[in-house]
Amino acid sequence: MKDKDVVFLMVNGVDTPDKVASYLKDGRYTMPCAYKTATANPMKVYSVQYCPTQYVIGRDGKIAARTVGATIVEVKRMLDAALGAK
Repeated sequence: MKDKDVVFLMVNGVDTPDKVASYLKDGRYTMPCAYKTATANPMKVYSVQYCPTQYVIGRDGKIAARTVGATIVEVKRMLDAALGAK
């Protein structure tokens, strides 16, 4: 999706930064990850109550779609819909 100017952000409000870094490295993920610190929890910031939760943020910065427990097919459909709406 790089050619479509899409950015993925992982959110982890449970594991330590070291565990998150290890997970990203082992999975060869290159996307940024927001993780829990002593002063902030991205699960609260992004209103994530269940995992996995996916958000598609439109070019205007607003939430274009949100789903809980979606499959990759559903996520692709949401991305295509958001990217098609210019």
